[in-house]
Amino acid sequence: MTPTTPPTRLISWLGTAALALGLWEIAAPIALGHDFGGARALPAAFTGGTVLVVVSLVPAMTPLHARWTAPLVTAAGGWIVAGPWLAGRTNLVFLVNDLAVGGAAVLVGLLLSTLTRPRVVV
Repeated sequence: MTPTTPPTRLISWLGTAALALGLWEIAAPIALGHDFGGARALPAAFTGGTVLVVVSLVPAMTPLHARWTAPLVTAAGGWIVAGPWLAGRTNLVFLVNDLAVGGAAVLVGLLLSTLTRPRVVV
């Protein structure tokens, strides 16, 4: 029984995708024209985006050490998806954005979990 090595290039690309999703989540309120008046949902967007940016740097730069980051990427995506409901956001544009970004982050996290799980070839 020998362990197989994970596909490091794909893990690196997934880390880069998570980084891009995090940067977009941080910039989205400005890019989509949020009025910042009653900005209760902004902390969820900034928190989720910041966690994605920081955590995604590990698989993007050192794919073989990405095992511990996958659950955090998945959790950050779940936080972003839940953010509109937790904050009571009703704006459809931001709701769709958070669902798309959070859902993509959850998918990236699950893929990272699958790819970085140790495999044993018999």
